[in-house]
Amino acid sequence: MLFVSQQKKAERLEVCKSCEHYNRSTRSCGTLLKRKKVKGGTLCGCFMPAKASLKAEACPLKKWPALITPEDLQELRDFLGPLEKFISREQNLKLTELYNRTYHANESPSNCESCVRNMIENLKKVAYADSAAYVWKETERVHESLATEKKDTERLQE
Repeated sequence: MLFVSQQKKAERLEVCKSCEHYNRSTRSCGTLLKRKKVKGGTLCGCFMPAKASLKAEACPLKKWPALITPEDLQELRDFLGPLEKFISREQNLKLTELYNRTYHANESPSNCESCVRNMIENLKKVAYADSAAYVWKETERVHESLATEKKDTERLQE
C-alpha cells in the first residue's frame, strides 16, 4: 500500500497546519507549485493533502518523516528485479521479511503460489510507484481548479 492510514494523514496535516509556511487557502507548503528556500530547508509548493497521504513522502522541513526510506525502496527494487517465476526458500524468507517491513505486517513465509504472487505484486506497487509524480499531478490539478474558480469569481463580479 502506497498510502498512510487516514489517522497518520490527519496527524501529518495537523503538523502542516501548525507550520508558519503552510498556505491555508491553497493547502500547500508555501506557494502552490513554487519551491522556495527558507531557514531549515526548501518549501516544496506541494498540495499537502496529497503529499501527506503517501508513505514515501516526507516534510521538506523534516517535521514528519517518510515511512518508506529511499534505501528501503532500492532494496525492494534490487530484490524484485531478478525474481523468477519460482522462488527459492531463501527468496521466500526475504520476500516475507520485506513485505512485513513495508506493510508493518506479520505474515509467515508461504508455499501458496497466489499468496507469494500477491506479496510480490503489492511490493512492486510500492517499489515502482512514482509518488513525486502523483503529488505534483494533484498539486497541478488543485492549481488549475483554483485558477478556474478565480476566473469564475471575476466574471461574476463584472
